[in-house]
Amino acid sequence: MRGFSAAGAAGILIEDQVAAAKACGHVSRGKRVVGRAEALARVRAAVDARDELAPCGGPNAPADARIVVVARSDARQAESLEEALWRAAAFADLGADVVFVDALASAGEMR
Repeated sequence: MRGFSAAGAAGILIEDQVAAAKACGHVSRGKRVVGRAEALARVRAAVDARDELAPCGGPNAPADARIVVVARSDARQAESLEEALWRAAAFADLGADVVFVDALASAGEMR
């Protein structure tokens, strides 16, 4: 996070896919995600690192000084909609600024 901040990055994307098997959510089958504990640890590490950058990027810094943490879950296709929603809520609870559930299957799921 320090490196991203020093480089002037506005945000970082953290995801829960298995790194060795990365695939696009909308066209790939057989996508795999890490377990809940690891997914949460990834987001927690990013949020904690961002917050340690205070005052230049901590939770009380001006919005334009903070690196935005986007937490993406690919669990919709890999596991279930319920798992993806659980992860999205947990990511938000950990302090992610934006949560994104990839590969929703219908307008109903988006609602």
